[in-house]
Amino acid sequence: TSAFRSFETSQTAYQLWDFKSDHYCVEIWDNYLELRFSTAFAYGELMKRYTARSGRMQPLPEWASGTILGVQGGKEKVEQVLNAALKAGNPVTAIWIQDWVGRRLTGFGSQLWWRWLPDETAYPNFRAWVQQLRARGVRVLGYINPFLADEGPIFAEAKAKGYLVRKRDGEPYKIQTAGFPAYLVDLSNAEARTFLKNIIRNNLIGNGLAGYMADFGEWLPWDAQLASGESAAHWHNRYPVEWARLNREAIREAGLEREVVFFTRAGFAGSAEHSTLFWLGDQMVSFDEYDGLASAVTGLLTGGISGITLNHSDIGGYTTINNPVKNYHRSRELFLRWAEFAVFTPFFRTHEGNRP
Repeated sequence: TSAFRSFETSQTAYQLWDFKSDHYCVEIWDNYLELRFSTAFAYGELMKRYTARSGRMQPLPEWASGTILGVQGGKEKVEQVLNAALKAGNPVTAIWIQDWVGRRLTGFGSQLWWRWLPDETAYPNFRAWVQQLRARGVRVLGYINPFLADEGPIFAEAKAKGYLVRKRDGEPYKIQTAGFPAYLVDLSNAEARTFLKNIIRNNLIGNGLAGYMADFGEWLPWDAQLASGESAAHWHNRYPVEWARLNREAIREAGLEREVVFFTRAGFAGSAEHSTLFWLGDQMVSFDEYDGLASAVTGLLTGGISGITLNHSDIGGYTTINNPVKNYHRSRELFLRWAEFAVFTPFFRTHEGNRP
């Protein structure tokens, strides 16, 4: 607060914190209240005390200091864009190809196949190609989240072995995401955790990826049934922490800690200890303070107060909307201003958005 006081809780139940009025209001939907507070003469000291308890982030690897070029559309297009950028003098140290798993077109725009296997049609001999780029000094980053689309061998195995979050009647919980339905892996299940961790180790890190977006984490339904028998409402805020922990464990077990980077968007108390990097989610392609460029600045600052020291945003924003009332399309001016802002963040990564 502006009075140099800090408050925290380790409870994971739904909460509301209101420091706007002349008194502080903390509401936690649980049958007990657990709070810790500190006072100091400087914000830095408050954050130091908090992160000593909640965990601190580690420095990024040296290769992460250049341009992380977000591009997709298949091997031929990616190489054309990459080569043009390098020829122009852009210090590209990595390319981020989120469609390494393949793309699908939905009403929302260009989205991905959530099956966590390389798309060998768009990217032939994927692993060898990643190694070739690495030899040129360009690393490759990919994408994953804890969902599974309802097709493919990985989904079939997860469903057969009971690794998916379930409804109260015991059936897998079909969740309608933006564009298509999918199923969430149950991270309260130790075997399901190992299953998903092996996918990351074998299909992402094993194919030579030097990093990836570890998307989502905030979608656990409150009325779900978990293998552990715990309340899904209490697990909702814990889920993103466990998702980050799982990714960090996969990297550590592969012997590549401080070399492979993953970036998460969802989190809770303790996430900073496990995440290697954060990003600010899906902003609109606009300048506004509610969900545009200005909101990214606000998110960066407020996240920092909570110990999220390594954070960044999609350069240019993400969400493009075609609407009869008002269109939201990215302008050249917005992209350039966003790039200027991103220079002062730890990770300089572009994004083509949902409608490239």
